[in-house]
Amino acid sequence: MKLISLCLKDDFNSLRPFEPIDITHTDREDGKIDPLCLIGTNGSGKSNLLELIAEAFYCFELNHRFEIDKRVKKKASRQLELIYSLTKHNGKRIKINTYTNLIPKIYLEENPDQWVEIIDSFDVLDYLPVKIIGYTSGMNETLSFRFNQLDSLYSDDVLLNAKAKSEEILPENRLVFLDNESNQAIVISNFLFKNSDQLKIFKDLLRITGLDTFKIIIDLKRKRSNEYVILSREHLDYIEKFKLCSVCYRDEPLKYYEFDFVVNPATKAAFLEHFVTIDKLFMAFQKFKLLNPINLDKPLRKVKSEDDLLDNKPTLAKSDKVFRFEELNLLITNPNKSIPYIGISDGEHQFLQIVGSAMIFEQDDELFLFDEPETHFNPSWRTQFIQVLNAILKGRDQDIVITTHSPFIVSDCKGYRVYKFMRIEGNSYFEKIGIETFGTSFDVILKKAFNVDNNISQEANQEIISLLTSSDTGKIQDFIDESGPSFEKLALLKHLKTLKSN
Repeated sequence: MKLISLCLKDDFNSLRPFEPIDITHTDREDGKIDPLCLIGTNGSGKSNLLELIAEAFYCFELNHRFEIDKRVKKKASRQLELIYSLTKHNGKRIKINTYTNLIPKIYLEENPDQWVEIIDSFDVLDYLPVKIIGYTSGMNETLSFRFNQLDSLYSDDVLLNAKAKSEEILPENRLVFLDNESNQAIVISNFLFKNSDQLKIFKDLLRITGLDTFKIIIDLKRKRSNEYVILSREHLDYIEKFKLCSVCYRDEPLKYYEFDFVVNPATKAAFLEHFVTIDKLFMAFQKFKLLNPINLDKPLRKVKSEDDLLDNKPTLAKSDKVFRFEELNLLITNPNKSIPYIGISDGEHQFLQIVGSAMIFEQDDELFLFDEPETHFNPSWRTQFIQVLNAILKGRDQDIVITTHSPFIVSDCKGYRVYKFMRIEGNSYFEKIGIETFGTSFDVILKKAFNVDNNISQEANQEIISLLTSSDTGKIQDFIDESGPSFEKLALLKHLKTLKSN
């Protein structure tokens, strides 16, 4: 998959309309992927571009996937055009367009500049990416809005099918959002399916060598009622597979299930036999997780369809969830022991989630939308982040869009794929950064992206500036003795030398 160009004809959150921008990446001889990197100050609109890309694919998922179920078509919320290519369609260009009265249309370029509209809903779905994976690290969760809406519709359909005793297996959501609840599923899936060489990065940087134990709880009792959640045929099939993979289980049919797992080679072999691929196991966990909102009060269960910004997604107490993991313990080295999953740091959680998701979603024609995926990393991890991702994504036909404030990330991205965002009089604008950023020093990137001229922080720099106009040699000498090395300090040393020589 390659994103090729994007255009916006009307306002979208803080973004103003813009002409088509070239966002494609060229194939590299080493098979690595060049991330599309969006950099700028807080509130400059970087995240809005991720949301706009998600919006384009949401329109078609909603209108054509659910049209098959005779749902009413909905218009898009913005006038946009997105062009991309997919491996499964031989790299031909595909165009999403909502210009005509906001009715979403999709076209295939059969010949240069000869676009043919795809009409049939089943065909339309085949011209969308296999998966769009979203993540945000901050409190601004507007990127998750469209993902959550589709999750809500999926959950509704699961319940309707279950009540109707339908044997139909619903299509998986194409848009997958990696929230906190997804992280444990990512960790479990990877350490059950990946081999030691593939997991080496977690051992090297996080000291995590494997899984020790975990438990799955499926509690179908509806909170504040005497009813039980009715499972679909697909969910019941997954339960039978969990039984076959567990060391022991508690089974109160259609009411409560509890599965205990001790992870060893036999456990891994059982999961491989019954789930076959890592993404199928992760999506099984995901489909159970989507049942959790059933236990929210009804007004909170429905994700609003308006375009207003929402408060954070309502959460449930752990004991109120239909599906949850418990007693997840990790094996670590130095010292060799088992520790609770909840005992690792925020940075370790984030590393497992982002890098682990790249390991799970390994099919061609998948798209990653990562909003500040390295915020909790230490500087050493940040310098390695793109290298780690590229080692995993190497050879795949996928695309990745990353927003960041970090010069460490930008220095590993090609300049032609780096866009600088700015807020001017309340509006967001962006442009290509205008320099080759790959291998560029951090101070140059800080100057270009954030107008940061200094290599030291503001407090110390202001004191140096003040002392450069002072003739108090004692005060200057005290500062020199009590401060660390920097280029700015060199100017102060020269100033002191001049004062003493006069």
